[in-house]
Amino acid sequence: TGPADVATRANAIVGNGVGIDARSATVHAGENWWGCDGGPGASGCDSFAGAVEVPDWLTLRLESSTATVPIAGTTTITASVTRDSRGELVSVPSLSPIEELESERPNEEGVGAVGFADGASISFSASGGFLVSPVTTVAGSASSTFTAIAPTGTATVRATLYHAMAQVPLQVVNPGTREPGAGPRPGTGTP
Repeated sequence: TGPADVATRANAIVGNGVGIDARSATVHAGENWWGCDGGPGASGCDSFAGAVEVPDWLTLRLESSTATVPIAGTTTITASVTRDSRGELVSVPSLSPIEELESERPNEEGVGAVGFADGASISFSASGGFLVSPVTTVAGSASSTFTAIAPTGTATVRATLYHAMAQVPLQVVNPGTREPGAGPRPGTGTP
C-alpha cells in the first residue's frame, strides 16, 4: 500500500448499504465479511463506492465432526467465517466485541471498524434433531452440539449469519451401527 492507501481486513461490514466509501484514498478491503457469501454488492451484502479493492472476502462455512450420528447421539457442528471466497484459510484476529460498520461513525474515508472475529451471533437450525442456538463466535467460529432425534435417514443442520446460510447433511443411524464415512463432514458454503 502507498502512503495515501488504507487497508482493512477481518471486519464485519454489514447493514450500511454502502459499507465503504473511499473518497480520497484507495482502500484495500480483502478478507472482510460483507453480510453474505456473494461478496460486496451481492444480494444481502453491503457494497462499496470509490477506489476500493476487494480481491476476496470472508465466507460462512459449516462442518460436522462426524458424517454419521446414532439416534439420540451427538456430534459437534462448527460454523466459521475463517475462509475467504477462494477457500483459503484466513487468520482472523480475536477482537471483542463485534462492531458493525455504521454509516453514522465512519472516519474521513468512510471506513470505521474494529474487527469481526468475536461476538457475532450465528443461528443454528436442524431437521431430525436439535442444537443450542444462537451461538456467538470466538476467533471467527461458533460450535453447537447436534442431538439426533429422527428415525434413520438424513438430517440437515443449517447455520445462518446475516444473509448467508450454510448447511451440512448428516446420516442418522441406529445406535451401534458403524457406517462408512464416519469421519468429519464438510457442509456447503461458498468454496
